Amino acid sequence: MTRSPSSALTERDTVLLADVSNTTGDRVFDDTLRLALAVDLEQAPFLRILPRDAVRAAVVRTGRPPDERVVGALALDVCRREGAAVLLAGSIARLGTRYAVGVEAIACGTGEEVSRALVETDSKEQVLTALEQAARRIRERLGESRESLRQHDVPLVRATTPSLDALKALTMGDDNRDHARLDAALTFYRQATELDPGFALAWARRGAAARNRGFIEEAIPAFRRAYELRERVSPPEGFYIAAHYYL
Repeated sequence: MTRSPSSALTERDTVLLADVSNTTGDRVFDDTLRLALAVDLEQAPFLRILPRDAVRAAVVRTGRPPDERVVGALALDVCRREGAAVLLAGSIARLGTRYAVGVEAIACGTGEEVSRALVETDSKEQVLTALEQAARRIRERLGESRESLRQHDVPLVRATTPSLDALKALTMGDDNRDHARLDAALTFYRQATELDPGFALAWARRGAAARNRGFIEEAIPAFRRAYELRERVSPPEGFYIAAHYYL
């Protein structure tokens, strides 16, 4: 089912991005695909994604632990509590030797599927590209014009990294940062930049973590490297990098 143009999202609507359902058994996809999907969707000018902190606070109000994965019924409950219009849920599964990467849009009010996009790939290295293709289809079906898609469509492997291992290290760093484990976070950000020296967002995260730990001699070159790579990323990530560079 595809939402009709008359009921497409508007700039006043909010979207909840759920955690990605990963049934492959490969933990490299845990959290990494949600981050990648968020980077892609945040390019859309009309999509207002609920901040992660607001989602965690809503999870706590349901009586669940703040770190519980926001999928299925819990995701729909949070979506309704926060007054979001649509729940966007990503998924990845194995189909023999192939991967099936999907994005589903669900109307929070009714729980009905609005749209679904599924892309298959025979290579683990192409999973991020498949996710980008699925996200693009969902953005269009939710009302984004083709002109907007052309203007706000930085390829995902360029906006983040083609290395799933580097992306995994970044998400592990973010998780430790969010739990005030700054030394562990910095270790993972360093790992991300070592795995992919062209990973602009990882350099910015590394700089911020190093500065917060008082390692200014590490922070300054990290911010400088992120700024040098800023043309590779999408506008939201570019703003994040510039803000930290000039801070």
